[in-house]
Amino acid sequence: MSSDEAIRFVLALSLTALAAGLQIVFSRDRHRRESHVRLLQSFLTAEFDQAYEIVAGLRGGLGRREIANHLGEDIGRIYGLLSIWEEIGALVDRGELLIDHVEDIFSDCILESWRVLERFVSDERIEARDGDVWRGFENLAEQIRRRTPAAVFPATGRTA
Repeated sequence: MSSDEAIRFVLALSLTALAAGLQIVFSRDRHRRESHVRLLQSFLTAEFDQAYEIVAGLRGGLGRREIANHLGEDIGRIYGLLSIWEEIGALVDRGELLIDHVEDIFSDCILESWRVLERFVSDERIEARDGDVWRGFENLAEQIRRRTPAAVFPATGRTA
Protein backbone atom coordinates (compact mmCIF):
# COMPACT_ATOMS: atom_id res chain seq x y z
CA MET A 1 0.00 0.00 0.00
CA SER A 2 1.44 3.34 -1.03
CA SER A 3 1.61 6.28 1.35
CA ASP A 4 -1.20 8.05 -0.58
CA GLU A 5 -3.40 5.00 -0.27
CA ALA A 6 -2.59 4.72 3.43
CA ILE A 7 -3.47 8.37 3.99
CA ARG A 8 -6.76 7.93 2.10
CA PHE A 9 -7.52 4.80 4.10
CA VAL A 10 -6.83 6.54 7.43
CA LEU A 11 -8.84 9.58 6.32
CA ALA A 12 -11.77 7.41 5.22
CA LEU A 13 -11.63 5.47 8.48
CA SER A 14 -11.52 8.71 10.49
CA LEU A 15 -14.47 10.17 8.61
CA THR A 16 -16.43 6.96 9.13
CA ALA A 17 -15.68 7.04 12.86
CA LEU A 18 -16.65 10.72 13.03
CA ALA A 19 -19.92 10.05 11.18
CA ALA A 20 -20.71 7.15 13.51
CA GLY A 21 -19.98 9.30 16.56
CA LEU A 22 -22.22 12.09 15.30
CA GLN A 23 -24.96 9.57 14.58
CA ILE A 24 -24.75 8.32 18.18
CA VAL A 25 -24.94 11.86 19.54
CA PHE A 26 -27.91 12.75 17.31
CA SER A 27 -29.62 9.50 18.26
CA ARG A 28 -29.18 10.22 21.99
CA ASP A 29 -30.49 13.77 21.55
CA ARG A 30 -33.48 12.53 19.58
CA HIS A 31 -34.20 9.83 22.16
CA ARG A 32 -33.91 12.33 25.02
CA ARG A 33 -36.24 14.76 23.28
CA GLU A 34 -38.77 12.01 22.57
CA SER A 35 -38.71 10.84 26.20
CA HIS A 36 -39.06 14.43 27.46
CA VAL A 37 -41.99 15.07 25.14
CA ARG A 38 -43.68 11.83 26.28
CA LEU A 39 -43.21 12.84 29.92
CA LEU A 40 -44.59 16.33 29.31
CA GLN A 41 -47.52 14.97 27.32
CA SER A 42 -48.40 12.76 30.29
CA PHE A 43 -49.44 15.94 32.11
CA LEU A 44 -51.99 16.70 29.39
CA THR A 45 -55.02 15.12 30.99
CA ALA A 46 -58.69 16.06 31.09
CA GLU A 47 -58.07 17.47 34.57
CA PHE A 48 -55.27 19.63 33.22
CA ASP A 49 -57.53 20.92 30.43
CA GLN A 50 -60.30 21.76 32.91
CA ALA A 51 -57.93 23.51 35.30
CA TYR A 52 -56.25 25.53 32.56
CA GLU A 53 -59.62 26.52 31.12
CA ILE A 54 -60.57 27.90 34.54
CA VAL A 55 -57.29 29.83 34.85
CA ALA A 56 -57.55 31.20 31.30
CA GLY A 57 -61.05 32.42 32.13
CA LEU A 58 -59.91 34.43 35.15
CA ARG A 59 -58.70 37.99 34.93
CA GLY A 60 -55.21 38.68 36.18
CA GLY A 61 -54.50 40.34 39.50
CA LEU A 62 -57.01 38.43 41.58
CA GLY A 63 -55.86 37.39 45.02
CA ARG A 64 -56.23 34.03 46.68
CA ARG A 65 -59.45 34.89 48.52
CA GLU A 66 -61.06 36.42 45.43
CA ILE A 67 -60.27 33.36 43.36
CA ALA A 68 -61.41 30.98 46.13
CA ASN A 69 -64.71 32.89 46.51
CA HIS A 70 -65.24 32.93 42.75
CA LEU A 71 -64.41 29.24 42.19
CA GLY A 72 -65.71 27.58 45.34
CA GLU A 73 -64.83 23.89 45.27
CA ASP A 74 -63.11 24.28 41.89
CA ILE A 75 -60.22 25.99 43.72
CA GLY A 76 -58.73 22.49 43.95
CA ARG A 77 -58.24 22.54 40.18
CA ILE A 78 -56.05 25.63 40.56
CA TYR A 79 -53.88 23.79 43.09
CA GLY A 80 -53.68 20.83 40.72
CA LEU A 81 -52.43 23.05 37.91
CA LEU A 82 -49.98 24.81 40.23
CA SER A 83 -48.66 21.40 41.28
CA ILE A 84 -48.05 20.45 37.64
CA TRP A 85 -46.13 23.68 37.00
CA GLU A 86 -44.19 23.21 40.24
CA GLU A 87 -43.20 19.65 39.31
CA ILE A 88 -42.15 20.61 35.79
CA GLY A 89 -40.17 23.53 37.25
CA ALA A 90 -38.40 21.18 39.65
CA LEU A 91 -37.54 18.78 36.81
CA VAL A 92 -36.07 21.67 34.80
CA ASP A 93 -34.13 22.97 37.82
CA ARG A 94 -32.61 19.51 38.39
CA GLY A 95 -31.69 19.20 34.72
CA GLU A 96 -34.02 16.25 34.18
CA LEU A 97 -36.03 18.19 31.58
CA LEU A 98 -34.77 20.75 29.10
CA ILE A 99 -36.52 24.11 29.12
CA ASP A 100 -36.62 23.93 25.30
CA HIS A 101 -38.86 20.88 25.47
CA VAL A 102 -41.13 22.45 28.11
CA GLU A 103 -41.39 25.57 25.98
CA ASP A 104 -42.40 23.56 22.92
CA ILE A 105 -45.48 22.22 24.68
CA PHE A 106 -46.39 24.58 27.53
CA SER A 107 -44.85 28.04 27.12
CA ASP A 108 -48.08 29.94 26.46
CA CYS A 109 -49.97 28.05 29.18
CA ILE A 110 -47.25 28.66 31.76
CA LEU A 111 -46.97 32.36 30.95
CA GLU A 112 -50.74 32.87 31.00
CA SER A 113 -51.01 30.91 34.27
CA TRP A 114 -48.34 33.10 35.86
CA ARG A 115 -49.97 36.29 34.58
CA VAL A 116 -53.31 35.26 36.09
CA LEU A 117 -52.02 33.63 39.30
CA GLU A 118 -49.07 35.83 40.31
CA ARG A 119 -51.03 37.63 43.03
CA PHE A 120 -52.61 34.33 44.11
CA VAL A 121 -49.10 32.91 44.57
CA SER A 122 -48.01 36.01 46.47
CA ASP A 123 -50.98 35.64 48.84
CA GLU A 124 -50.14 31.96 49.34
CA ARG A 125 -46.59 32.91 50.32
CA ILE A 126 -47.78 35.53 52.78
CA GLU A 127 -50.30 33.18 54.35
CA ALA A 128 -47.76 30.34 54.60
CA ARG A 129 -45.01 32.73 55.72
CA ASP A 130 -42.83 30.99 53.18
CA GLY A 131 -41.36 32.92 50.26
CA ASP A 132 -40.62 29.70 48.41
CA VAL A 133 -44.21 28.51 47.97
CA TRP A 134 -44.70 27.76 44.25
CA ARG A 135 -41.12 28.94 43.56
CA GLY A 136 -40.60 26.26 40.89
CA PHE A 137 -43.59 27.61 38.98
CA GLU A 138 -42.34 31.19 39.25
CA ASN A 139 -38.83 30.22 38.11
CA LEU A 140 -40.25 28.26 35.20
CA ALA A 141 -42.41 31.19 34.07
CA GLU A 142 -39.48 33.58 34.43
CA GLN A 143 -37.18 31.37 32.35
CA ILE A 144 -39.76 31.12 29.59
CA ARG A 145 -40.53 34.85 29.74
CA ARG A 146 -36.82 35.66 29.30
CA ARG A 147 -36.57 33.31 26.34
CA THR A 148 -39.78 34.45 24.60
CA PRO A 149 -40.22 38.17 25.32
CA ALA A 150 -42.96 38.65 22.73
CA ALA A 151 -45.06 35.64 23.68
CA VAL A 152 -48.75 36.01 22.89
CA PHE A 153 -51.28 34.43 25.23
CA PRO A 154 -53.73 32.51 23.05
CA ALA A 155 -56.66 32.84 25.44
CA THR A 156 -56.46 36.62 25.56
CA GLY A 157 -54.37 37.77 22.60
CA ARG A 158 -52.22 39.81 25.04
CA THR A 159 -48.44 39.77 24.90
CA ALA A 160 -46.02 39.12 27.76
